[in-house]
Amino acid sequence: MKKLAPAVIGLLVLGFLPAAAEAAISARFSLGGGVLRSGDLADGIRGYNDLSASFYGSALQGQFKAPGFGLEPSAEVIIPLGTHWGIGLGAGYSAHSRASEMSYALADASVRESLTAGISSVPIELNLHFFFPVSERITIDAWAGPSYNMLRMSWDYRMTVDLEGQSGTDHFEFKSTRNALGGQAGVGIAFKLSEAFDLTAEVCGRFVAPGATSGDWTETGSGDFWAINDSGTATVWVFDLLYSGNTYRQLSFQESKPSGANVNAAEEAKIGASTFGFRIGFRIRLPFPRSGSRD
Repeated sequence: MKKLAPAVIGLLVLGFLPAAAEAAISARFSLGGGVLRSGDLADGIRGYNDLSASFYGSALQGQFKAPGFGLEPSAEVIIPLGTHWGIGLGAGYSAHSRASEMSYALADASVRESLTAGISSVPIELNLHFFFPVSERITIDAWAGPSYNMLRMSWDYRMTVDLEGQSGTDHFEFKSTRNALGGQAGVGIAFKLSEAFDLTAEVCGRFVAPGATSGDWTETGSGDFWAINDSGTATVWVFDLLYSGNTYRQLSFQESKPSGANVNAAEEAKIGASTFGFRIGFRIRLPFPRSGSRD
């Protein structure tokens, strides 16, 4: 069955090539930004902020922030299937990363924590397009289709402690990759500049199936308080931590499922990579139409 899908797609494309010959194949390039929905990653960061505020009170300054807005370039080749339809094969890149920090005083110590969390993806897309001309120069383009996504997650955490002239830093870093199926849909407007070029503007959404995440971690310590140099593999877990009568959603990077008297509802974290955004760009029709002929 896995080998059947590519064969069917190939036959469909070959079957429509005669229709494509009657209209220009086009290449579309666009750049814009989208807002990320990262699922349990964002929930865990918010839970850590809430727990820190409860523990440190007014001494806490700042908070961690989940990845949000990011750049999303894309490119696509569209083969026309007659006047109003087309099939497109495209690829893109989505990068969402955010650095943040918090600080607080604990007894005689001054503590600063920093976090850079990121999710990036490379989607391979197959789209069915519907083109609706509204004037001689303006065409509405609506599309939807499945995608195959190559995902990468990064987590870079540091804690620096200063106490009575001494200082130390603990650095924990986690990286993972996984592949996931998804889909996308969007609608845009193309403004015809010439027989060969269009300007485009579009809104689009990408859905990527959330999934469990495992990867490699390293931890190093330096300075007066830590002497750590360790590494390993871990799964990202999410759980509810009971503290002072309240429940806080937390993330954990470890091999086994978190457990304990104050730990509830532990499960593998479902890290998402779905986005919704806006892009602008241009479309080129190939081959370039001739502007005229010589006598």
